Amino acid sequence: MSQVEKVPVGSPNPLYGCAIFVIILSVMGGIVSWVLYSGLKQNQEIGEFAVDKADPLPVAEVSAEARTALQQKIGAFANDSSAGKEAVLSLGVQELNELIVLAGESNIADYRGMVKFTGFNQAENMLLADLVWPLNRLSFTDKSKRYLVGKAAFKPIIEQGSFDLKIETLDVPGKTVSVGFAKSLGNWPWLNLAKLNPTVAETMKKVTSFQVTSDGTRFELKTTVTAVANPQ
Repeated sequence: MSQVEKVPVGSPNPLYGCAIFVIILSVMGGIVSWVLYSGLKQNQEIGEFAVDKADPLPVAEVSAEARTALQQKIGAFANDSSAGKEAVLSLGVQELNELIVLAGESNIADYRGMVKFTGFNQAENMLLADLVWPLNRLSFTDKSKRYLVGKAAFKPIIEQGSFDLKIETLDVPGKTVSVGFAKSLGNWPWLNLAKLNPTVAETMKKVTSFQVTSDGTRFELKTTVTAVANPQ
């Protein structure tokens, strides 16, 4: 028995293809509209607590002796941790601010005038700092900056096998920071820029623990001895 080939007898409906195209455009349009709405909403919220002008924070003065001492301390920590040795890097508030200067001068990460450490929260194991943080406007014509002027508590973490700092609390005196913006800023790893430097990145991967000292005057990063497998 011969097989009968079935041939469509109806003509293709161009409206079907148009309908799919319209649906795709509607979905894409919805996504774009939501992104624009979210951006506009966040831009408006930022305007509630940001200021148009702000003086940069005082930058630490680093003497020649302090510069040499800090460089040697950081170099020793990096070398010992790289060699798998137990190492401790202990930094006071002044040294943290001097480190900001050295990092900026070395083009590792430049937070000069934007972040100034002020102390520690020993109970919560956090670093306290003042911020004058520049923010972009959502505008195609106005490229001027706005500034978040406030106080932050940085929470040290070890995330994805590397040490980092994230903002845990944020306070702008006399103003309310939107929950969404605070959450977004709190998700940002503040050492990411510094980790573009290979030496910094590898050293941060070696950190195994950290703490504010019991007297609340210093912050310590620690590495432990890396076990070496016995040769067979």
